[in-house]
Amino acid sequence: MRIVSITEEIAGGDETTVTADSPLGLALAGHRPGDTVIYTTPRGPQRVQLLSLTLPAGTPEGPADR
Repeated sequence: MRIVSITEEIAGGDETTVTADSPLGLALAGHRPGDTVIYTTPRGPQRVQLLSLTLPAGTPEGPADR
């Protein structure tokens, strides 16, 4: 999945991109690869596992990169 800040970056019908302020985008913030994250959706709680993380070029390394 790809997380973006600008809604216009999501193409119509693109189910692999979410916004940073979506329930999933917010839930993933601060997590690292290997973490299991539970987040709330209108359909109830969902569970995902963060498999890998690639930051955009020029992004300073943060805790998620370790």
